[in-house]
Amino acid sequence: MDDGNEPIADDELLYRRVPVSTGWYNPETAELKSEAFAPHKINDATGLSVSRAKYKSAVEAARGQPGKMYFVAVVRTGDLRVLGIAVEPRPLPGDPGHAELPDLNSDRRKSDITLERQRILVKKTLRVEGPFATE
Repeated sequence: MDDGNEPIADDELLYRRVPVSTGWYNPETAELKSEAFAPHKINDATGLSVSRAKYKSAVEAARGQPGKMYFVAVVRTGDLRVLGIAVEPRPLPGDPGHAELPDLNSDRRKSDITLERQRILVKKTLRVEGPFATE
């Protein structure tokens, strides 16, 4: 049984949770803003968090703060790697599907390369699912 430490295949799908309250995704126009892929100034010290579809559904990946709603942006690992965006497995206790984009981290969140990678991630998003409520 895989424990989440195995390499992430190029054809694996990844989920990025996007809070509905931020307005970073407009379901009426299907516009996703690059802020959806912005590293948090504290929580993404080692890289931008994503979830591996191999381990959880989009609904499970959308779970966040109770009472909040989230969209889930879907990207393919190989689409990111071919553009120089690294994807690494970083399982957490109880969450073997946690992974990170290590180059998009808290320290580099305002750098030109990070801002460009955020725009690339928007362009490479296959679809956005949801919204899903967290109970």
